[in-house]
Amino acid sequence: MADISTPTTARKTEDFTATQIALVRNSLGINDYPFYPDRTYITFEAVSGNNNLHIATDASYTYSILKGDGSEILDYTDTGGVKVLNFASAGTYLITIIGDFQGIDTTGALLSDKDKYISIIGGTNYNTAIPATAFNTCVYLKEFYLISAVSIGGAAFNGCTSLLYARFPNVTTININTFLNCTSLTSAVFLGATVIGNTAFKSCVSLTSAIFPDVNTIGNESFQSCESLVNITFPIATTIGDNAFEFCASLVNAIFPDATSIGASCFRLCKSLSSIDFESLISVELQAFDSCNSLITVNFQSATTISSGGFSGCNSLIDAYLPSITTIGSNAFLNATSLKVFSLKYSLGLSITAVAFSTVVLSDLYVIGAANLTEAQEIETKLTIAGMTQLNGYRLLY
Repeated sequence: MADISTPTTARKTEDFTATQIALVRNSLGINDYPFYPDRTYITFEAVSGNNNLHIATDASYTYSILKGDGSEILDYTDTGGVKVLNFASAGTYLITIIGDFQGIDTTGALLSDKDKYISIIGGTNYNTAIPATAFNTCVYLKEFYLISAVSIGGAAFNGCTSLLYARFPNVTTININTFLNCTSLTSAVFLGATVIGNTAFKSCVSLTSAIFPDVNTIGNESFQSCESLVNITFPIATTIGDNAFEFCASLVNAIFPDATSIGASCFRLCKSLSSIDFESLISVELQAFDSCNSLITVNFQSATTISSGGFSGCNSLIDAYLPSITTIGSNAFLNATSLKVFSLKYSLGLSITAVAFSTVVLSDLYVIGAANLTEAQEIETKLTIAGMTQLNGYRLLY
């Protein structure tokens, strides 16, 4: 077995282009070794006193394992459906798997390998499923990239605190707790994912880039406490769960053009959030934007409901444009002390709960669609009862 130095793994694109292959080969110290998209490459650390690697096998799969120098490994023990590869000394090794390969995990009989894996780059020969808890707490695993994987079990990478990059171009569902507490994860790319489960990326405090162009459902607490996340774009997501982005303190831009509902406390305490795009949003749930201190303008063309505390504590909010609103809950704009311009549509059925506008002092109230001053004053009275007061020079527009 050829020993190689510990690699600094490179990020891959969704196909194995010549440029990216060269980068990977260079980072793994294998410039003279061919790199193919139909093979799986595993970098691992054999440690003193535990110099072997276990790879599960069964009769349904036929494959060969190559050393770092390209020669086949023939010296192994096959016990109970597990191939045990033995190495003469501790060190960092690269192996290549050729042929139909069912994949690897670190559960059951393979638990002793949990602290060995550094990088796994799976080609089209790798099995299409990653079992639940398969790499749970593999604390030295830095990179995981699979072309063919279509599913990842719950908590599969939970607690992989060294994992930097996760790229799964064909996975459709990211299950509960999949990357929970992956504190070093900086980039997550899932070009085919449609569902992100509850707490899937919770507490990934280093995550700066999240690319999910096909996701339509985002679960509860899925990105909660992702403190480094700055920009998020989910072009077709329609549903965002409770607390999904709560405590994302660095989040500046949130773009969800197709979202129709966002859960309770969804963006609560996103103190840097200044730009939001929710042109299809119908309902803002309990405390959804509570204490978003950098939010200046709200323009929700389709929203009909602002629930209790929806924008409470948004003390930089100046202008709110809500032309379709029919219901505003208690404390909806509590302590929105900078709010000066408020626009809403005239409606006899408009419901505004008491103290919805407590501490709000408006300069302009625009009642869209009011036929005359009397109708505009009907809406003005409802806001006044809900706690709104008026600046000198206040204007009632219609």
